[in-house]
Amino acid sequence: MCHTPSYQAVSCKMHSELELAIMHSQYVKLHYSDNTAKKIIKVVKPIDIMTQKDQGEFLLCTHNNLTFKIRLDHIDYYELN
Repeated sequence: MCHTPSYQAVSCKMHSELELAIMHSQYVKLHYSDNTAKKIIKVVKPIDIMTQKDQGEFLLCTHNNLTFKIRLDHIDYYELN
């Protein structure tokens, strides 16, 4: 059975900057870990921030015409482009 660690709230600064990137259709370079703890770097277009009950907050984004979500507390570093 797979156990998802408890969600750790992210900083208000990060949340606000990602929301602004969404509003301005701005691309973001993300350094994050996936569910297997593999480190990934991608430039994505953020679409929305969503909350899933008992799982935390997620960034909904696109990359190469694919839509996917990343748990906010899995983002190690981000750069606004």
